[in-house]
Amino acid sequence: MSGFTTHFGKRTNIQKQRLTWHLIFPKDIEQPFIMSVYTPDPRPQVISHPNKIATVDYIVVGEESIDMNLLKALGLDLSKIRLLKGSKGIQSIVFKGSEIKIKDILN
Repeated sequence: MSGFTTHFGKRTNIQKQRLTWHLIFPKDIEQPFIMSVYTPDPRPQVISHPNKIATVDYIVVGEESIDMNLLKALGLDLSKIRLLKGSKGIQSIVFKGSEIKIKDILN
């Protein structure tokens, strides 16, 4: 398993809630960073974004150089990760119930 550094974050949101979270940054820059959920969970019961996206279905990641042992050791839901042969890094994000592509949002 590759090495990593951690960071504990905190901030106060517009509802005056104190939010905390934990980040893990693998030292291998080819690996994605991992962020915990916010505590307490600030999300409303019903999420309504203008683009109608409510959740990520899965991410597509190039299998070259990805440290699957690290991801497994962190207890991640690997069913949300699709590996793509011959590529490195995050390739795409697929949203649940939407045809919108991440590249369309970022452009």
